[in-house]
Amino acid sequence: MALPSSGAISMSMVKTEFSSSQTANLSLTGFGAALSTPVTSNIALAASFYGQSGVTLTSFLYFRYEEYPDVVWESAAAACSGEGADQRTAYGTNGAVGAGFIYTSNGTTDPLEEGFYIYENNKQVFPFEVTGNSGATLGVGESC
Repeated sequence: MALPSSGAISMSMVKTEFSSSQTANLSLTGFGAALSTPVTSNIALAASFYGQSGVTLTSFLYFRYEEYPDVVWESAAAACSGEGADQRTAYGTNGAVGAGFIYTSNGTTDPLEEGFYIYENNKQVFPFEVTGNSGATLGVGESC
């Protein structure tokens, strides 16, 4: 999700952040170059990796229920109605919308809340569902 912004950082934490299957000879240089803010020289484990993430996010526009900003649609059909839609920006781990995680800011600390939303792609509208409280999305449904 992101490395801590203070305290101890271990190589196993860095390995987990990058979903690395390596068991030996982990490369700080390789991991550093892939950070959200790349570090390519003078790498110091804690100082260089504090608060960093190995996740690349892509911004996209989505719609949620506008009249009640804290309420999300309860079904794909309700989302497709687009009634009271309010356009906002989100950030996804898998391009715009797809199986992955979606956040409300360009970081992995603010997952999009559970519920149904819609987004537009090539003048077509598609519903998507976010499950749990982690911002996980099941992917995109049929166009509305």
